[in-house]
Amino acid sequence: MEKRILSLFAAAAIILSVLPGCGAQYPGFSEEVSNAPEALSAYIHDSIDALAELGIDISDNEEEITGEIIDLFGDPASCSDKGTVLSFILTDVSFLETDAPVLAWDTEVFELEGMYTDFLKAVDTLSGGELDISRIEEDNSGVDWDKGSGRKNVSFTVMGADCDFSAAFEGDWMNVDIVKCVNDKLEDLGAGKRLLACFDGYQGIILFYNTPEWCESFNAAFPELPLGTSVDVSAGPLGFLFW
Repeated sequence: MEKRILSLFAAAAIILSVLPGCGAQYPGFSEEVSNAPEALSAYIHDSIDALAELGIDISDNEEEITGEIIDLFGDPASCSDKGTVLSFILTDVSFLETDAPVLAWDTEVFELEGMYTDFLKAVDTLSGGELDISRIEEDNSGVDWDKGSGRKNVSFTVMGADCDFSAAFEGDWMNVDIVKCVNDKLEDLGAGKRLLACFDGYQGIILFYNTPEWCESFNAAFPELPLGTSVDVSAGPLGFLFW
């Protein structure tokens, strides 16, 4: 709980500091919602209703989520982009004790030696074990810990099939191309679902595990924060790729 609150406040502080006042934009999008409590409450309520239609029922947590977001954004004289507010709703949901299939992942990690192992285990949990990710081996022999350079090599199985991922080591930053790696293997296997991701507007990603049809329904309901099968954090929320 403490980590969730600190993460939300840190994200809010940065977003609000670089996007001050009415007219501030979530990168790439322009539709806004007033930070007045009644306007934020209405947007959050409508978003939670839309999520319920997509099979994600978090109505029991609406009051808590609404209160936290109003506390964070709370200046009635300002406006926020809807994509930013929605990302906070989904991030909050990920940390609440619900069965909602949402994973918010901070790409700045604490456990450097097992950053991809931790992520893959979380992704497997997100899928309800359907991905059956196992035999994870994270090879750090190519990492120079002192210089924060080198390469990490990760091997694992997805639905019984071998998968390999290699990425430059950049200190405590995880390479989100691991999402595309998993999805490429799912495509090879002819699986019906994919990891669906979006940039959270700060330094993390938000993930779901579902079908292409569900992805289309989500994007139709929430054009302010579209999902794709890959995400480029450095490119902002427009850095997503589809099938």
